[in-house]
Amino acid sequence: MANTLKAGKVVPGYGHATLRKTDPRFICELEFAERYIKNDNLVDLVKANYEVIPGELAKTGKISNPWPNVDAGSGALLMHYGLT
Repeated sequence: MANTLKAGKVVPGYGHATLRKTDPRFICELEFAERYIKNDNLVDLVKANYEVIPGELAKTGKISNPWPNVDAGSGALLMHYGLT
């Protein structure tokens, strides 16, 4: 992640052009996964990233919105249901 930021790139799935908090669509994805998806490593990784990445991005002091957007979780849900 540090190399990505040093190169002036964004961390995919984090940040939003207008929102300055966690994208509500991402929260809906998490709630859906909690209810319907158990024991899926990729979905579990999305959850773990949500717990770690915003804090790490905020530590840089350069990012105004370290929160996930809808893309942070949508791919894991789609793959869980066989869309690749």
